[in-house]
Amino acid sequence: MSASSSSSSKSSVVILGAGYAGVALAKDLQKDKSLNVTLVDPRDHFYHAIGVPRAFADASFARQNIAWPLNRIFRDGRDASNVVQAAADSIDPEKQTVTLSDGQVLSYDALVVAIGARNRGALKERAHWGDVRRFFQQPYARLWNHSISITHNNVQGAAVKALEERAASIAAASKIVVVGGGAVGVESAAEIARSNASAEVVLVHNHTVLLESSRGPPVYPAKFHKKLDEKLAAIPNLTVLRGESVVRDDNDDHQTLRLASGQEIANVDVVLWAIGTDFEESAQLLSPFERTRGGVKVDAQLRAEGFDNIFVAGDLADVADERKLAISAGEHAHHVAQNIRRLFQKRSLAAYVPNRRGGTGLTSMNVTNLIVVPLGKGSGVGVLVGNMVVGSRLAHALKGKDYLVSKTQSQFGFVK
Repeated sequence: MSASSSSSSKSSVVILGAGYAGVALAKDLQKDKSLNVTLVDPRDHFYHAIGVPRAFADASFARQNIAWPLNRIFRDGRDASNVVQAAADSIDPEKQTVTLSDGQVLSYDALVVAIGARNRGALKERAHWGDVRRFFQQPYARLWNHSISITHNNVQGAAVKALEERAASIAAASKIVVVGGGAVGVESAAEIARSNASAEVVLVHNHTVLLESSRGPPVYPAKFHKKLDEKLAAIPNLTVLRGESVVRDDNDDHQTLRLASGQEIANVDVVLWAIGTDFEESAQLLSPFERTRGGVKVDAQLRAEGFDNIFVAGDLADVADERKLAISAGEHAHHVAQNIRRLFQKRSLAAYVPNRRGGTGLTSMNVTNLIVVPLGKGSGVGVLVGNMVVGSRLAHALKGKDYLVSKTQSQFGFVK
């Protein structure tokens, strides 16, 4: 199929990826009647990854609150965005076109690449953007005994079914190991332990302090860590192993985890890996861009380095000193939307300031260490602006009640 031509009266914006950044950006830009907005994603649904820790522990939550049909976010006749269910195969910056897996060729005046990152384990569903064979061949891309396959469920019903099966397997397990003591790993371990009191849950983290990395100074205050450790210690069937890492071994018996210290965890039924993100490595799709360990290199305006009209948003954007969070993706979407309008108005683009909420003026807030960590229903801990440490009541109200389902659906205009 030949490249679609941009309307003479409208500028064409193509957004690759219907994640937190892509959906928020499309909803923002579609308000502008001078723009023709097309959102491209292989899935027919938005995947609410924030809620996955609760979904592991609650099959009904998994069924109702994780995979949201895109046609209930973008409704025919009421929303101006065009939604195309296909994968992007290649980008031609010179011709300003994107070739899709179904043969379509979309032309653009501005392009946004927001295809996200792959979780290097089993906590996050992945859309099929490119070559996934390498991922399936990795030894850590499997779960032991109770087999929970990592699938690319582009259809909402299949995604929901996979989540329900995953929750059922976890509920039937006697011993569950969660590898990775970041926020998702800690939340998952606590949710599972509280929901299944008869199971033994082990959380393994390679640093001595949870939610912190050995590669830099502590992000969160000591008071927060003290409260977090106390709440985790109060869960009787949860054991936390700090300063340990798992040795991946293709020749293991699929039921024993070997740690770097020589210790073994035997009779493991389910292993969940929460060891950070790994960025899409489709050479064909991302070949025009400079890639780094943190994603795609961007300039101060969140454009792909060296390109005037190609922006990168969400986890794929390598923004220095900014964590890969949904809240950051939302800020990227807001900023990129402003800069796309500036681009078409032939105005100077604004520089993005990481870790700020509410813009760059006097009312903005520095939220470098903002975090809320639910630890099962009714429990949790967090750090708010000004290093204020909060306990279960506020953690539940801010996030733990439904893992931001209601808030995000409201922001996206989701119709139940």
